Amino acid sequence: MEIEGVIIFNADSGVPLYSRLKKNIDPSLFSSFVSAARHFSNELELGGLSSFSTDEKVIFMAENKETITALIAPKTPEFEETVEVASVLGEHFERNYEITQRPRNGAYSGFSIFVDQLLKEIEHPFLDRVARFVHEEYGGEISIKPRLMKRNGDEGVIDAMLSQANKGKYADMDKSESRMNMFCDSISFIRAIDGIADKIDLMDFADQTDKFGIRMMDGDEMEFKPYFPSRAIVVAQDYDPSAFEYLKGLPEKDGCKCLDGQNTVIDLWKWNEQHQPEKLS
Repeated sequence: MEIEGVIIFNADSGVPLYSRLKKNIDPSLFSSFVSAARHFSNELELGGLSSFSTDEKVIFMAENKETITALIAPKTPEFEETVEVASVLGEHFERNYEITQRPRNGAYSGFSIFVDQLLKEIEHPFLDRVARFVHEEYGGEISIKPRLMKRNGDEGVIDAMLSQANKGKYADMDKSESRMNMFCDSISFIRAIDGIADKIDLMDFADQTDKFGIRMMDGDEMEFKPYFPSRAIVVAQDYDPSAFEYLKGLPEKDGCKCLDGQNTVIDLWKWNEQHQPEKLS
């Protein structure tokens, strides 16, 4: 499901409180339009207005105690799911923010973090299920589709990243050394494949493990330090035999398969919708 816009406005005044829009839409003009549509719907005794559509878009609305949340989406059959998302956004907004008639600029900017995470989850349903499983299995904190720095200074995106930071472990180290070691030991990269994973998929994922990192001072120079994650976790619906041939050729350390030239342990899981995923390595 694709969401192209999120607008939360005061139910009484129609004043927009929060907006996130992919296209150049004026939040005040849009909220005035929605308020007018709701007013005419009530005046004509047509009942409450929960959604309406144009030739290309559908506007879904969820009314809470003090706010109305409107979502703009392409026309799809996913009506009930979209309305549920609008309700979740509105309820979370009301629980965490004071609703005012004259909101200050930036007063609700922190809400974007929740919106970003929720939209990533609904736009990538299989990845979201995998991320929840990895969190339950390994603990730590999961970031879906994080943007990471590459060696050339550009940004790249991986499916998900698991963080299990243990700052106390490196308390006696040099600050920069401690920071880098903490990243290496605490981070795992996650690849979710909603299909059959083969050798190429695993090789491409392995190549990502040393392409991302941070820039930090080493003496008088700024250097790129790869993360070299402690684990590379792959979760797929099934695996092609070539994937196991690739795995067989990898070196072992303490009984675990590791990526070439690294201490990164690679874990393969076969997904199961009804039961616990099966660990294959």
